[in-house]
Amino acid sequence: MSYCKGTFIVLIVITVSLITLQSWYLSRWWPILGNEQAQLVQSWGKGEAKERNDITSKKVEKNKAKEGSARAVLQTDDDTIENLAVILNKKLSDFPSEKGGPTKKLCDRAKSGSAPCVNTTCPARFSSSPETRLKQILSTRNESLHSFKSAMAEVTRDVSASNKYVLVSAASANHYHEMQAMVKDVHTHLFPRLTNFTFIIFDLGLSPLQRNLTEKNCGCTVLDFPFDKLPAFFSILRCYTWKPMIIRSLIEKTEFLVWMDSSVRWNRTAKSLDSLFQRCKERGLQMWFGSVGSVAVRTQHDMFSFYGDQPCQYDPFGELHASYGVYHNEPFVRYAVLDPWLSCAFTRRCMCQQNAKRSCSGKLVPRRTGVCHRFDQSSLGIILIKLYGGRMKLINMNTQMEVRRRDKAEWFTK
Repeated sequence: MSYCKGTFIVLIVITVSLITLQSWYLSRWWPILGNEQAQLVQSWGKGEAKERNDITSKKVEKNKAKEGSARAVLQTDDDTIENLAVILNKKLSDFPSEKGGPTKKLCDRAKSGSAPCVNTTCPARFSSSPETRLKQILSTRNESLHSFKSAMAEVTRDVSASNKYVLVSAASANHYHEMQAMVKDVHTHLFPRLTNFTFIIFDLGLSPLQRNLTEKNCGCTVLDFPFDKLPAFFSILRCYTWKPMIIRSLIEKTEFLVWMDSSVRWNRTAKSLDSLFQRCKERGLQMWFGSVGSVAVRTQHDMFSFYGDQPCQYDPFGELHASYGVYHNEPFVRYAVLDPWLSCAFTRRCMCQQNAKRSCSGKLVPRRTGVCHRFDQSSLGIILIKLYGGRMKLINMNTQMEVRRRDKAEWFTK
């Protein structure tokens, strides 16, 4: 009995000792272990966060590829639509006498060829309501306008916002000599007549020597275009997706943006600059409609689908010339014209269609739609036709610039 009692006492002593030792150990080492554990957990958290970010980035890139999806469409609030509709209605009502619009000549499939004409069998019609047409246009604005904000900022990074006029063009190596002739023309006709302006040329692939000589002689700022920050198809220059990107990005840096392809010449227009800019300010922009080709014939069907239309609706309308244009920096132009234009550029099936035939030459008998594709020109024409309807004369230049393709010069000195 005494033996058991002694053993019991020994066990109690050992237990108390172990408890005391454990308490000391925890008090001495647990804070350190706890810190290490916290650091480890934090490290895991960072790893998980990075992994999540990587996954998210991949998802974003994947979602960018889902062009034209319903989820990708930016919602435009009712107030914005209402405000823009008020502006559009004012533009349409301020100049009631200028009613120049589509042709009234009826289509004859055996004779009409590619000329504008009215297709009496077309099942679709434009809404007579400017508000409805505006809302339809705004519904094409997609999330790419936000996703590629950094690329838009890159376009304007070295451009001051202090100039009333921005003259802008772009050129690649194969248009170098054509661009020299354009620069000479700008120096001759615009430089003496404008003040408070800047002249910008975007490098779309000039050689190092061409770039150097352009910077030395053009009296302009030569800027890189951020192809590396945009979808790969922007590098397909013949798709002209880079043009709406440049115009939409730069418009907020000036009051008037003047776009010129390298083939544009100002000879007959320069004397009427004051009138041109006044018309632009009142009406939003100044373009030139006057092509003998119908928009329906010279635009691929997927582009009409992007804008929610059928090709035959555009049979009566002649093409827009997108080689030049003057844009006024105002909400209506930015949101109702340039945003939808750029959204189309970001959507591969809209502007940069694979295997699209650019040339529309030759007789077209019988008449059919979607024979060729005019990329940026077709897209901008569709937008303006929908907005201005039969009132295209409102935004038609009162004097035409000249387009002289293959007009070259050796004007730059070494």
